[in-house]
Amino acid sequence: MPKHFTTLLAAAASLGILGSSALAQERWLAGFYPGWEYEFYPPERIDFSSLTHVLMFSVVPEPDGSLDTSFFVSPEAGPRIARDLVVRAHAAGRKALLSVGGAGLTDRMRKAAGEPNRRRFVDNLVNLVQEWNYDGLDIDWEPIEPSDLPDLKALAEALRTRMPDKMLAIDLGWKNVNFPIADEEVQFLREIEPLFDQLNVMTYDMADNWEEWLSWHNSPLYGESKNTPASGASSVEAYIGAGIPPAKLGLGVAFYGRCWTAPVSAPGQVTGMAKVAAGDQDMSYRNIMTLYYNLGHAAYDATAEVPYLTFPEAAGSFGCTFVSYEDERSIAAKGAFARRIGLGGAIIWSLGEGYLPDATNPNSLLHAARKAFLD
Repeated sequence: MPKHFTTLLAAAASLGILGSSALAQERWLAGFYPGWEYEFYPPERIDFSSLTHVLMFSVVPEPDGSLDTSFFVSPEAGPRIARDLVVRAHAAGRKALLSVGGAGLTDRMRKAAGEPNRRRFVDNLVNLVQEWNYDGLDIDWEPIEPSDLPDLKALAEALRTRMPDKMLAIDLGWKNVNFPIADEEVQFLREIEPLFDQLNVMTYDMADNWEEWLSWHNSPLYGESKNTPASGASSVEAYIGAGIPPAKLGLGVAFYGRCWTAPVSAPGQVTGMAKVAAGDQDMSYRNIMTLYYNLGHAAYDATAEVPYLTFPEAAGSFGCTFVSYEDERSIAAKGAFARRIGLGGAIIWSLGEGYLPDATNPNSLLHAARKAFLD
């Protein structure tokens, strides 16, 4: 464990945020199940025994506080899939949460959670959880801007008041080491932490051709620097430093990767005219293994704890020359890190992307995550 983590955890203990109740909390492994994955990965194929929670993604808020429950499929099929998922999860002794929101839906979340629509929004969410027998909600408000903090807190307070016996989880963004968490956000995090059972950090999508950045990985555990300023470890460190108990934090595991184009062929390079040509869904672990993987082009970044593929010429339909992804080794490293510092668990985006239907073990990546975080 890096020395600064030992110092950080000692400070956390002295502040009382490593309390016995937090340390006693069971570890979790929660997997997102987006409705659009139904066509190739219906609920009956999910290995619930390798999870503690499954998150049905997602209920989309309408600006007036009403709900779109089509789950990116259809108004008829979406609810049917969601009901099937919770029944199967409970039959396996696992919990199921409804995820609300998602990337790109910030304006909808703002309008639904703000006055005068918040009460209707909360009523509809609570009624849906109860009607479908879900175990709680996952709030996916991304990105969270400073101006969103009051309404997000008010929403969480209202949901906790209405559902004291249900689970509440929230998805938080990764952190850039060049920009410390602002005092306003620190205060917000400390105020909302008691309202949530899990605060999961989305430690993926951590690289692109951004100004002054070098080429970097999709979901690195370590290796943050001035010009590659993101990692899972440093993001978690930032939230612990803000006062969140480690046992309530979850680390993100990506069942997908990112494809860079030339001239980039490895991490830590000047990006030039390169771009990230594909990521989530297009560069699922399934697609990487079936369309791109070749042992002769495989490498491992032992500093960042990330596997990658490097190609001298453009490969595949997206013209990839550098593909960063996750495998059993990188997930094992994440699990070992999580155990060392007492994290609560992990979230997976997304379950279907790790499913290899023609493999001897179609759920090998999920099994690796279970071994890393639960076994």
